[in-house]
Amino acid sequence: MTELTDRFNRKHEYLRISLTDNCNLNCIYCSPIGSCIPKTEKKDILTYEEIIRIVNLFAVAGFKKFRFTGGEPLLRRDVLALFEKLSELRKKYKFELLITTNGILLHDKIDKLMEYGVERLNISLDSLKSDNFIKINGSKDYLQIVIDNIEQAIAADIKIKINTVIIRGINETELIDFCDFSIKYSVNVRFIEFMPFSSNNWNKEQFISSAEMREIISAKYLLKRLDQDLSTSDNYLIEGTGGMIGFINPISDHFCSSCNRLRISSDSNLKLCLFSESSGSINFKKMINQNYTDSQMLDIISAALQNKESEHSAITNSKLLLNNEMLNIGG
Repeated sequence: MTELTDRFNRKHEYLRISLTDNCNLNCIYCSPIGSCIPKTEKKDILTYEEIIRIVNLFAVAGFKKFRFTGGEPLLRRDVLALFEKLSELRKKYKFELLITTNGILLHDKIDKLMEYGVERLNISLDSLKSDNFIKINGSKDYLQIVIDNIEQAIAADIKIKINTVIIRGINETELIDFCDFSIKYSVNVRFIEFMPFSSNNWNKEQFISSAEMREIISAKYLLKRLDQDLSTSDNYLIEGTGGMIGFINPISDHFCSSCNRLRISSDSNLKLCLFSESSGSINFKKMINQNYTDSQMLDIISAALQNKESEHSAITNSKLLLNNEMLNIGG
């Protein structure tokens, strides 16, 4: 078995695949209204057959976790057919099958996703107040729909994590509300630092570090830190409750030293790091169309992995990267 290890001896076992850069929201940290992010042409998007081949390729290389993102992944036509096919590979290779979604389209898909072996959903929810939800997401008010679908998923016994991007002056006043939400539903709410991308108008005045978030929460709740393992989230129990929160801090205290993930963007390109240029020379659709063997593709990926840096560059540099869009990468 060919393992994918970089020059810093980081073994990679986790692949994130963006199924589409289409989305039914215009979140201000991802694709704010008026940002004019170019859309991936249909011819450049991986087909389901190509995705199955890629997942098999990485599973053979020892990958244990596959997450499907977007845009909004559940917008892909006949997306359940993809997960039905993936379920057969999952039985063979015993990997985790995961989705990150905004939760709006979950209601009629939960039972089938469970049947096909999706073990966990990360649901993006950045406000518990309708006016803030609309402001952050650039959409109409889907808040109650998302909460109803979260409740439905919990009732179906799918593991849920809530991802919440915190932006100063917009939703940092809801930190305690989200802790209460975690307690009420016994779900892990993870607070994510506002990250810079090409078109999201990031600025330091709106940035709030995880340390400051934790200080705000600690004024009300006693937090007990948990063992971290290889998690990107710094996790805490809310003492005396069933609640759990986490902090994802790629800016103030990055977790690069334990990074074990690779990404494939919606236009089929390999991304070594969320804050790096796309490895445009490594395009999976092109390699498949040019009849590369699995062995050849693995050799190319392994060689590219040796160019992965020990840590991502300063946020000021990340902001200047061309075409580095969360909508295309999938976070």
